[in-house]
Amino acid sequence: MGDKQFSLEIAATRAERERGLSDRKSLCLGCAMLFVFDKKGTYPFWMKGMQFDLDILWVDDTRIMQIDRNISHLAGVAEVRSPKIAVDRVLEINAGESDRLGLKEGDKAIFK
Repeated sequence: MGDKQFSLEIAATRAERERGLSDRKSLCLGCAMLFVFDKKGTYPFWMKGMQFDLDILWVDDTRIMQIDRNISHLAGVAEVRSPKIAVDRVLEINAGESDRLGLKEGDKAIFK
């Protein structure tokens, strides 16, 4: 995304997607978790078991369609997030990274 590269951990199975980043103390700088889905949908995400805040980027193919910034880990399951349109990928990065990098909706995201 832009000139920034992330080291990705991929969550492709149902079990991996359900676990996500739960119960971890942190996410390293320059790291991200990519959730990959077989078909497009408005998949719900929550902060269950999270111990740090996140930015969630909702991606359709190679375009960032929506960015939910600075989601508090204290939200738990009380606050469910979903994209406004169907997507096939979701990228979780450390809170504030999307602002720091100047990421915006419509930007291209290339996954290698």
